[in-house]
Amino acid sequence: MTTRYRISGSFLLRSPLHVGDGASDKWKLDDGGRRSGSPDGIEVRTVCVGKKIDGTGTAPYIPGSSLKGALRGWCQQFHSDRAVVDSLFGTQKAGGKAIFEAATLTTAAIPPTSTWQWWDSERSTCVSANVTLDPRTRTAQDRKLRHAEYVPEGSVFTVTFFLLDPTEEELDLLLYLLNNCNESSPLALRFGAGAPDGWGSVKWTLQKIEKCGAAEVAEWISKAQTSAVAGQPIVSARQGAWSKTDSIAINKRALSRFQPVAAPETVKLEITLQLQGGFLVNDPSQRRKGGEGAILHSPLRLRSQRAYLPASSFRGAFRSQARCIWRTLQQVHPNDAVTDRPLREAKYAADQEDLFGFYQLFGAPGWASPLAISDFIPVDTKTGDLATKQEFIAIDRFTGAGAESRKFNAFREVGQELRGSVTVNLEALRSAKCGPWVFALLLFTLRDLVEGDITFGWGASKGYGAAVANVSAMPGHSLANTVADFVKLLPRSVGPAVALEASLKEWAAEFSTVVRRHADTCKNWD
Repeated sequence: MTTRYRISGSFLLRSPLHVGDGASDKWKLDDGGRRSGSPDGIEVRTVCVGKKIDGTGTAPYIPGSSLKGALRGWCQQFHSDRAVVDSLFGTQKAGGKAIFEAATLTTAAIPPTSTWQWWDSERSTCVSANVTLDPRTRTAQDRKLRHAEYVPEGSVFTVTFFLLDPTEEELDLLLYLLNNCNESSPLALRFGAGAPDGWGSVKWTLQKIEKCGAAEVAEWISKAQTSAVAGQPIVSARQGAWSKTDSIAINKRALSRFQPVAAPETVKLEITLQLQGGFLVNDPSQRRKGGEGAILHSPLRLRSQRAYLPASSFRGAFRSQARCIWRTLQQVHPNDAVTDRPLREAKYAADQEDLFGFYQLFGAPGWASPLAISDFIPVDTKTGDLATKQEFIAIDRFTGAGAESRKFNAFREVGQELRGSVTVNLEALRSAKCGPWVFALLLFTLRDLVEGDITFGWGASKGYGAAVANVSAMPGHSLANTVADFVKLLPRSVGPAVALEASLKEWAAEFSTVVRRHADTCKNWD
């Protein structure tokens, strides 16, 4: 008789989660955070939703295929015994021993305030709005506003996994993979989209492990014959014959069986941004029209009500500046041919090596960026809404007076200090055959960041978002130490440090070579 194991547990979201259903809906996103279906509404990439457990309404879930894909992908990369991996997860010729059921939402994260972006209590989800920056104007590109539905942090999903006749090693491997979700290293398992910007992080909690085999079924039948249920049909051994095992001991055995995977070589840059004036990353869901309570621009806020800089916003501004540096260097070679070459998916190693160098660093379809960026949050621990309102009025260019019906406002925090990090995965760069030129581009961009040449959020032309930075690198190995030494000299000249100057010249020379080699990339390569 087949021996089954049933593993029950839960995933607590430590960051937003977007597991898309492959489709998008037309929603009307109203002022004040309301949303409703509308054929002429805004297109929103939706998450997988199904019926709630009690049968009323809908709720998001994580498909079993998403769980299996993430677990298997991690296992194939870091677990050397391919036979065990194939036996557990299956191949094209034979199914695996593991059965993955969908993770269902059991505890919805109730918003502490009304500041969550388009919170829908029926679906227990929010909607994020993101823009694409125009690399020339540094403002939002026309028709490049994107919306995605997501499940907010704090939500809890419960899930059940089944194993059919597993070996002890196969059972332990699955438990080891689930426990890996709790790691804080770059190798921690994440689910869904947006992993480089911190999305999809979960905390796994094992609830129980149960076993159902010949002995358990025989014991169950014996008990049934001597109890009140005697004479009634045996519905299913799957329902009644499960016996609890020592979950703690089995889980401990699983963790001791496998050696922890060594964290990849990384260079971690700790960055502190000192905002020089008003700061605002706009939350369009907080817009209010009309009357004295009108709000046109309001900041994205943490649970503490403080304004912050999302990882995606920092990435966009930082990437835009790096692109500007790259394109400036390309002008050194004006006679190089420029042809139209579309950006294709870089799913395999050969494609990643052939990627335009800029995309090797900042990501492309099928290739996640080796730069992991955190949210930038306030350094101080104050709580509550510290945003103040500033009134604006547009000037009529003909009369020089205030333009009629052109008064608006913005709520912003002033003089804020934010802290976050950028972590460079060196092993990912090596797999794409990237050289030290990557650090030349990074250092040039960091220099501009330190000197205050990069602005963040809304209203750069109005004095908002200006910032100077302090950057420190966490040393570890020789390359990280070299980068750390360079960072210490920012924004000062590296001239006095002869050895460093020689290294930087070498990196810069290679950077120039890579730029020239990729000068045949399409004109509109963004």
